[in-house]
Amino acid sequence: MNSTRNTIETIIANGNIPTLIPSEDGQVIGNRRKEYIGLDQNNPQSNLIYSLSLVNSSPGVEIRAVMDRDAATNIKNTVFIYSRSSTGEWHCKLDVSGAEYWKDSYAPNSCPAIP
Repeated sequence: MNSTRNTIETIIANGNIPTLIPSEDGQVIGNRRKEYIGLDQNNPQSNLIYSLSLVNSSPGVEIRAVMDRDAATNIKNTVFIYSRSSTGEWHCKLDVSGAEYWKDSYAPNSCPAIP
């Protein structure tokens, strides 16, 4: 996700709007242009991520990645939530409410689990 965050930072720094929908690339809303970040919400091209969503709430951004497909049974349906604040800080949290066999030890130190 670091490369995704860097891409989003660049898009925002250029005054544009990040999107997960390839066909929206270049669309203009007001005086801002949408830029595709390289991850397709309908086809994430990942053996772990089942679905993606991105919410733009100027100037913040939230991206959610749902784990499934080839993810270990214990983490299936875990949602990684990366939020960018208006000051440009990124925060991570895990929504583990859908995970069938979640253990707190699965969470990275920098991304705490929320029930």
